[in-house]
Amino acid sequence: MSAAPSSDRLPQIGKYELLEELGHGGMATVYRARDPRLERDVAVKLIHKHLREHAEVRSRFVAEAKAVAKLRHPGIVDVYDVAEDDDPERYLVVELIRGTTLRKLLDSHPTMPAEIVAILGSILCDAVQHAHDAGVIHRDIKPENVLVEIAPPPGDGAAVPAARASNSGAAGSDPQAADRSGTSSSRRGRVRVKLTDFGIAKVLDAQGVTSTGQILGSPAHMAPEQIEAGEIGPHTDVFALGVLMYECMVGHLPFHGSNPAQVLRRVLGGTYDAPDAERPEIGARWAAILAGALQHEIANRTKSAAELAESIARELTALGIDDRTKWLEDYFASPDEARAELVASIVPRLIERGEREHRNGAALAAAGDLNRALALRPHDLAILKRVGTLARARAMREWVRKAVLLAACASLVGVLAFGTTRLVKSQRARGDVVPVIASAPLVATAEPATPAVTSAPASASSGSEARGAEPATVSPTSSALVAVSRGALDARVGRVQRRVRFHATPEGARLTLNGTELAWFGQVHVLAPGSYSVTGAMPADVPCCEPVTLGVTVTAPPKEAPDELQTVAVPLTIKPARAMLAGSPAGSSMTCDNGLTVAQQGIASVRMTRVEWAGACSFSPGGTKRRVTLRAGELTKVSWPR
Repeated sequence: MSAAPSSDRLPQIGKYELLEELGHGGMATVYRARDPRLERDVAVKLIHKHLREHAEVRSRFVAEAKAVAKLRHPGIVDVYDVAEDDDPERYLVVELIRGTTLRKLLDSHPTMPAEIVAILGSILCDAVQHAHDAGVIHRDIKPENVLVEIAPPPGDGAAVPAARASNSGAAGSDPQAADRSGTSSSRRGRVRVKLTDFGIAKVLDAQGVTSTGQILGSPAHMAPEQIEAGEIGPHTDVFALGVLMYECMVGHLPFHGSNPAQVLRRVLGGTYDAPDAERPEIGARWAAILAGALQHEIANRTKSAAELAESIARELTALGIDDRTKWLEDYFASPDEARAELVASIVPRLIERGEREHRNGAALAAAGDLNRALALRPHDLAILKRVGTLARARAMREWVRKAVLLAACASLVGVLAFGTTRLVKSQRARGDVVPVIASAPLVATAEPATPAVTSAPASASSGSEARGAEPATVSPTSSALVAVSRGALDARVGRVQRRVRFHATPEGARLTLNGTELAWFGQVHVLAPGSYSVTGAMPADVPCCEPVTLGVTVTAPPKEAPDELQTVAVPLTIKPARAMLAGSPAGSSMTCDNGLTVAQQGIASVRMTRVEWAGACSFSPGGTKRRVTLRAGELTKVSWPR
């Protein structure tokens, strides 16, 4: 919502006197107005003419406004009044918030301390859960729809300057909600955070009505199910809360791109940079909480706003953040000083918890806390020493584990060697034939495999060593005793290997063999015969294909062609392509040569046999034809031809 100057020619709304224009957005223009009956200032949202002339928008606007008007929560902007069905205008009267939007605060402070963001997030979670309990889904949670009012300190009559941005106002806090958040009553009321514009996305979703024919909502804040026209519910708002908190902590959106199409593809792909990798000061625990809210699959996502709030509360309590209102007030009064005070408060707790986790054997959790403490105070030698001690302890445990394993293996080999020697001596005392234990070749890129073992047959008549006998291939065995002539004991056991080339489709896929990445393109690998696991996957930023894991058997080469190449195909599963028809008239559709048909404002998918398809598509009505390009795993927006 952008600010706008006042105008001498303001619209006339029956019961309200419009005083000045505060701002305007894609749906409505917001005015400061006076309610003469109750003698109070209010905000009036007057929806744009092209929207209020649409019959379904008119009816939905009234229905949604009445539903939202039932919500009474300190974190939600109160709705006072709504236009009647027979009113020529469509307007909403809400409390006037004398503050600014979270978006404008982020413009001046792109990154906030994780704990400050968590406090804001807990307030929003509480408000969203209240709405969900009343059956209202927001659908468009983003910083532009979060209002922050900074009231004067107690006893100070001067108002704190704030950008005139929105449709919000001043209202008393809920004492019970404040007590639940651990706030201090002496500071209550100085900072208020409110969520606005509930249900607006649903109002605009009337036959896809928007001013530009674009996809509804803010693409970077939308959940995957919104983009794919799936089931909308409380989980949709949980995803948006995760996006909002990520942006406030990291300084940029988790799903970003140079245009809306790129953003939509990344949301649908479900890949983003871990917040603690982007900013180590955030730490692994906050990163895990965000990851729960940002899960692509609904079944894996944090179940509700209340559950997200509980996760936030547990971590804030563990860090000693009890008086949350104090921290919020201090931060908005002086961000730099509050940030320094916050670091001084939580770093000792991070160290204490990290060392406790270390003593309890939770090395990963300990490393997360100590690494975050070091990121917050990078020049603190005491923390650096603790992190170094933890690293050495982990290395020592790993060394001991390996040493124990090696000792056990050595003991087993010793026992087997002793038994074999005794058996060999016993056999020598009785005749020519002696046993040999078959062993596996050492191949760096393979799991231990059992190779074929070559042997020469003993002479049954004379008992001679038969040194010149032709070797014969024996079937592979594991820990089996294979009879060979006594003279063959002095010969080296043959190592049978195979030249193998892997061919992945489509090109650009990455291959791993038994967990080790292969530089596969055009290269030949020498492997021992046996069973392997090969996984093919595209890079994270290429959404075309599903990864595939295959069980592969490398066979021994033919005797007559020991250098014969074995080729292994690794075909990835190509995802369907999706297309969306935007800005089309009623009853329209697009039909393409590959079998794709998309109805008005809808999204349809088509099976792909290759990564990219380009062909002719017909638009009806009108019979216009145009070449369209579709890409596997991506959503392509096709604008109606003008």
